[in-house]
Amino acid sequence: MYKGFGLGLLIDLLSGGLSGGPCSSPAFPIAGQGNAGVFVVFNPALFGGVEHFLTETDGLTAYIRGCPTAEGVSAVTLPGDPERSAKARRQAEGIPIPDGTWELIAKDAGELGVTLPG
Repeated sequence: MYKGFGLGLLIDLLSGGLSGGPCSSPAFPIAGQGNAGVFVVFNPALFGGVEHFLTETDGLTAYIRGCPTAEGVSAVTLPGDPERSAKARRQAEGIPIPDGTWELIAKDAGELGVTLPG
């Protein structure tokens, strides 16, 4: 039940502690300081091997996607799935631009002598 809190606490400690930035506190945010971050890079070849890593990640992904869904949910999604879906949709249908935004673009294009696509 508390695994999520523990993971969040670990990330907070690593991000603030290793970056030189602040960890969460009542005083945060401190004037002049923003978000702290830490990047950890693993080379699978130095652990169990690249092929093992890829086999295990593919297997875990397939297992998660194969889990039963809640009522009304069509599929189990993983991080990145919504973005890949949006990319595919936009490549096929184009990128939607709100009317107000398009009007501003057209106005600026007209002032700069740029011809807009039809």
